[in-house]
Formats: sequence, C-alpha cells, structure tokens
Amino acid sequence: MPFSRDIKDELARLFPEKACCRLSLLAALAGGEGRFVAGARGQTLEIRMQNLAVARLLLRLLKELGGVPSMWEIRESRHFRKVKEFVIHLLPGEGLERLARQSGLASPDKGIHPALVRNKCCRRHFLRGSFLAAGSVSPPERSYHLELVERSTARAESLIALMQSLGLPARMTARAHNLCVYLKKADDIAGALNLMGATQGQLRFEDIRAVKDTKNDVHRLVNCEAANLAKTTNTSVRQVKLIQLLLRRLGGEGLPEGLREVARLRLKHRQASLRELGALAKPPLSKSSVSKRLALLEEMARKLQEKGTL
Repeated sequence: MPFSRDIKDELARLFPEKACCRLSLLAALAGGEGRFVAGARGQTLEIRMQNLAVARLLLRLLKELGGVPSMWEIRESRHFRKVKEFVIHLLPGEGLERLARQSGLASPDKGIHPALVRNKCCRRHFLRGSFLAAGSVSPPERSYHLELVERSTARAESLIALMQSLGLPARMTARAHNLCVYLKKADDIAGALNLMGATQGQLRFEDIRAVKDTKNDVHRLVNCEAANLAKTTNTSVRQVKLIQLLLRRLGGEGLPEGLREVARLRLKHRQASLRELGALAKPPLSKSSVSKRLALLEEMARKLQEKGTL
C-alpha cells in the first residue's frame, strides 16, 4: 500500500545512534522476515523484503555490527508475480551464531529477548523494526488499522507487552498461519507512528484524519437536519388534516380564540416549525404553548372522529 510504503521509506532513513538500539532494530528486522535455511556449510539466515530502502538499512546495520558475512540478491516474489524481492543471506559462522544469541533468533519460541527491550529507546526501535519487517497501515481515508505480523505466539505476546509498555493498547488476532498484532483507534495509530519516528507520516495521517472527521461531522449534521425536516413535515401534514376536519365540523367560531389563532397559523404556514408559529402569533407564543394548543386541537378532532361526527 502506498501509505505504508511511504512511512517505511521515511523510517528506513533513520539510523540509531546507540549500539543497543541498532541491535534491537536489527533483531526486529531479522526476526520478522528471517528464516534459517539449511546449506552445505550450515544454516544460513535468509531475510526477504520488498522495500529497497529497508534492505539498505539492514545491510548498513550488519556492517556496523561487523563479523557477520552476508550476500544479497534480487528474486521474483513468491506471492506476487512481477514484484521483486531483495533477499539477504547471512552466512554461517561465529558472527551469525553470536547475532542469533544476542537477538533471540536462536530461540524464537521464547519471545523477544529481554536484553533487547530493556530501555525505552530500544523498545521504540524494536517496534520500528517490527513494522519495517512485516507491518502495514491502512490509508486513513479508508479505515484506521495498523498491524504487525508475527509467526510465533511467544513473539506476538512479547510484542503486545512491549507496545503496552509504550502506552499502545495492542491486541492480537490469528490470520492464516500468522498472528497479527494490531491497533484500531486513530489516536493509538498516530501515537505508534510518533514513537517509531515517522514524523511526516504522522502529520499526513493527522491531516487526512481531520478532513475525514470534518466530512463525517457534516454528513451527520445534514442527516440530522433532513430527519428533523421530515419529522416536522409529517407532523404538519397530520395536524393540517385534523384541523381541517375539525373546522368543517365546528367552524372557526366554534373554537376558543387561542386555539382558533394557532389553527389559522398552522393552515397558513404549513412548513413552519413550532417556534416559528409562536413568533407569528399576536402576542407571540412560546414553543411549548404552541405545542400544547396544537395537541389540544388534535385531541378534539380525534374525539369527534371516535364519536363518528367527523
């Protein structure tokens, strides 16, 4: 999705200053899309991604870490034809073994390694890496939804705990063979973008959200006004019908002066509201007074109908 891609491009340009944060970011990237593959010289860690900027970030992190030989290639996506994937291979050796221990990749069923998320800054970078590896944000014009895909229950539960420690009320749901950790509220998604460092993405999200909320408010107001108008019209039609029947039976002189004036105003101003009818009366009447007099006229007409005299 273009919105997610733009946010990932922005996040991929940010490089952590602290070594602990770089390791947390690398562990999240490798853990989200990395898979160990058996080879002639041992197990190779294969990491696939479709975003070139994220692939470059991963290679830079590996270079900064040092001691982890790697190679990369471009392949056709396994799921979408004509979509290219950037595949990075971390080759067997002491460097990969050390990285696997430090990042928790050697034991994914145990969740996120506690040392990676001890500090708040590291938790923020781990969240960013999880999003870059297997995350997405729905365009806010359509819906509010941010999700991070994890392959193991332990990793998903650890990620939920991490997000909750940052004030994000994440939840989890199963989808196919994966688990999705997600946020559904606009405020929470905006907060997550801010924590990850997607400043431009957050501003764009908030702008679209403000326009969307304004449109929704206008639609609700229009619908409310239309409903009120329909209600007023239906009430007026009913009142006019009953007043006409009443006048044919009793005549204008057969009604008290106060009721006669309100009946005359209703017949003359059929689309007017109760407040507007009250303003036309001489002397002016309150809305409640007009309502009571019209109700009395309707009651008189119904009683005559029940007696069969109308």
